[in-house]
Amino acid sequence: MTHSDLVEIGRKWLLRPYRNGSQHGHGGCRIVLTELVAYNTYSEIPDVIGFDQGKGQSILIECKTSLSDFRADQRKMFRQVPNFGMGDQRWFLAPEKIVPVEELPRGWGLIEVQENGRIFMVKPSQRFEKHAQSEIQLLISLVCRMETGKPPKKNATASIVKEART
Repeated sequence: MTHSDLVEIGRKWLLRPYRNGSQHGHGGCRIVLTELVAYNTYSEIPDVIGFDQGKGQSILIECKTSLSDFRADQRKMFRQVPNFGMGDQRWFLAPEKIVPVEELPRGWGLIEVQENGRIFMVKPSQRFEKHAQSEIQLLISLVCRMETGKPPKKNATASIVKEART
């Protein structure tokens, strides 16, 4: 399973409502961004980040294809100082048995992708004190790109769900 495969799985997971009978569910994010390179205070480039309008929260997903990639991620400044990072909820998404639960940073959740493609929440995310300024900078970059027609770099995508009319 490639990093791009995991990013797409994470994007789809955030777009549809996920309820597991706890505060860790979400109502389906109205805006989901993938790998959007944009200026922000601590230079974080989320693999996937969604904004759930119903709960007024952001949900960050970091995709990891190997244990070494997961461990390298822990050296980033916004991982070492949690309130420098984005996301009210923070999740790792990885193939089954790649990320040891006991090595998860405090408060982070873990979602695994099984061989048959199904996803399974191994550990829920706690709620974080996020760096809201970085999230606002990311969203401003998106709006500016939409306004100017400038395409996102690399494999970045923006999924925006329009409200259904009744």
